[in-house]
Amino acid sequence: MSEQAQARPAPGTERPREETVTSFRRIADEQLRMRIGKVVSVSGSRVLMMIDLPEDHEAEHMPRIGDAVCLETGRADIVASVAGLSAPAAGIGEEEGNVLIAELGIIGEFRVGEAGARLFRRGITAYPSLGDIAASLTLEDKSVLYGTRNENYYRVGEMSDGSALPAVIDARALLDSNFAIIGMSGAGKTCAAASIVRTLIQNRHPCRTVVIDLNNEYTNCFGKVANVMRLGSGSLSHWMLTFRELVHMIMASAGRLSEAELELLGEAVCAARRRYLQANPSSYVREGTELSTVNVDMPLPYRFSDVVGYLDRSAHTDQRYDGETFRRLRTRLVTVAKDPHFKTFLSSAGAQDSLAAFLSKLLRIPVEGKPVTVLQLADQSQDVTEVVVSAVTRYMQLVASATEQSTPFLLLLEEAHRFLPADTGDASLSSRTLGKIIEKSGKNNVSIGMITSQPRSLSRKAWEYCNTLFAMRMASASDKDYLHEVTPESATDTLSSVGVLGNGEAAAVGQGAPVPMRFRFRRLPDASLPSESRSRRVSSDGLASLNRSADKDALQDVLDQWRYGVGARD
Repeated sequence: MSEQAQARPAPGTERPREETVTSFRRIADEQLRMRIGKVVSVSGSRVLMMIDLPEDHEAEHMPRIGDAVCLETGRADIVASVAGLSAPAAGIGEEEGNVLIAELGIIGEFRVGEAGARLFRRGITAYPSLGDIAASLTLEDKSVLYGTRNENYYRVGEMSDGSALPAVIDARALLDSNFAIIGMSGAGKTCAAASIVRTLIQNRHPCRTVVIDLNNEYTNCFGKVANVMRLGSGSLSHWMLTFRELVHMIMASAGRLSEAELELLGEAVCAARRRYLQANPSSYVREGTELSTVNVDMPLPYRFSDVVGYLDRSAHTDQRYDGETFRRLRTRLVTVAKDPHFKTFLSSAGAQDSLAAFLSKLLRIPVEGKPVTVLQLADQSQDVTEVVVSAVTRYMQLVASATEQSTPFLLLLEEAHRFLPADTGDASLSSRTLGKIIEKSGKNNVSIGMITSQPRSLSRKAWEYCNTLFAMRMASASDKDYLHEVTPESATDTLSSVGVLGNGEAAAVGQGAPVPMRFRFRRLPDASLPSESRSRRVSSDGLASLNRSADKDALQDVLDQWRYGVGARD
């Protein structure tokens, strides 16, 4: 308890103002808390504090929005955040009759742990009473509050309150569930995501990270500890897909399949898998295994041409389907096989068993000094990306649950609203897979970092299982209103500042943050900035920079992508 607030003076014996009112901003040099006001109203988690007005009326001597204060109740030291300021009495600056009120939101309280160390815990054991002293926090208080001395917390930036204290995150709590980074375009979401992953790496936190890089921005963000991966021909083959993923690919290229076509396709895929296994029994069939147990989703190789061949053979013998069903399905499969946009899944080498090598490279097993995989998908169509995200997340979940490894997986998902869209009836291909991971993130050792500029377009389920939020600058009033709908009431005060945040600045709430806080992410080195951030810089060469041959190559890449679904560098 502060020296000034240890005992309340009897009426008429109050100490002079100069002894009880000090600068609210000089707390970094203070060893004792300084009184700044008293409690005049308590309602639930909201408290009104009447501010002791400094004689000089200078703004630096006054509490500000977002500042943390201590309410000394005699039973506990309660921490509250300044959420609003008002002057309900006569105008500011008058000699007398001026009353200034601060609206506070209760955050938690300081406690003494079993070892005698001071701790901060959310929630309170006792409410403040009318007349309780409100005091500023010392630097020691803030160190306890923001967890800067906790060995399990990692620094990601600096606090925005002028205290020069580091901003830290609880990495274990962050990865025990899912988190989101939201904000308008240009607010620094990509840099923030990269900063979090770099922090985990620098502190040697056990974690394997896969970045779904839809715009090829993360190439340089992690340096030598990242494996940058492009999906070339046959790297993620058709036989590695589930039946549902295969159907999505076919329908995206050749139109919707009828129920009869779906049933026939399933039979053809099973037959193709069995045909390949019969030709390669020593490699794939364990002793005693019956080929009849092969199912449509089993990740065993098969040739796409064998699926078409099955249709050709069965068209003359299978009377369950009419000839038109066979012809339509065969035409669709041939169309897909010739579609350049789906060459990622189909190739002449596609039937080789490369699943172990693919997963080892993708999921970093073993890590070999590179715990991060950046999966570049900028040159892929939306339909291909949908299938890739579904397959990658599915395999990540299967590996995590089957290996019993203690090392968690983190999936960084750019434009998360595309893959986890707001509820619109039928779930999309990727949303079903991601939804299962999100619901069991604390159990299956996989967490998802969702990055989006459209929080309203993100599914409610994603918000329900999101335990940490980094909210960056947002200008849309509807997005800000929606944010208050999907976050707890205790986060409202901190999130109210999202409209005035600077680039790289965030309001953090939830389990991964020691306390709701506003901070600035640590700036990435120039060489590690996302590609988009570097591209915004204007060249000092002026017009000469417009004559680069690389621009001509880039244009050719665009044309090849339009025409053939591939780039010139492929």
